[in-house]
Amino acid sequence: MLEQFQDNNIENDHIETNDFENSKSFEDEFVNFKEINEYISVMDASVIEAHTQEIAHEIIENKLNENWENIPLEERMERCDQLFEIFSDKLEIPADFDIEVLKENEFGYFDGYRVVMNVEHLENDSFDKVLDTMAHECRHAYQQECMSKDLDSYSGEYRGEIEGWKEAVNDYSYFTGFCDYHYSAIEQDAREYANNVLISVLKNGGAQ
Repeated sequence: MLEQFQDNNIENDHIETNDFENSKSFEDEFVNFKEINEYISVMDASVIEAHTQEIAHEIIENKLNENWENIPLEERMERCDQLFEIFSDKLEIPADFDIEVLKENEFGYFDGYRVVMNVEHLENDSFDKVLDTMAHECRHAYQQECMSKDLDSYSGEYRGEIEGWKEAVNDYSYFTGFCDYHYSAIEQDAREYANNVLISVLKNGGAQ
């Protein structure tokens, strides 16, 4: 189970997503990242696109991204509560959500029961970075939910991916450094998922 570790979602664990004004360069970076890591989810691309489009639609419809840079921390926290509810509903995860003071450069983590975000991350960073963290950590909650179910309920290829997640969780105690952590199946999957969400928001004109 994922409660065996805390995901210290530090900045160099994510693709930089600052340049949302140039969608082509961002998507090229995303494609190159997948090629380098040789990790692509077995989920059908059309299913992923439909799912992330639904999330992007709700984010933009609820105006969670609008005027982010000019709103006070309290309102950012309220928007993050709403953002979590969107992911919780779409991913069907039974996790809770909290905002706390964490270590410097620790954006957030999933501890097996809660998705936790660093209040300083919300206060100091752009909406797209906060969204990236939220999607990444909610994906970990989804991974745990998948791993808790009978593998026979999944199709062959997807079952193989979930088995890979289980192996990665079991290997966490043997990791010898950042590279082992960074390139584990569960981390690569969480990064890919977060970037799919960001691209969908970008395409719908919602990145900030």
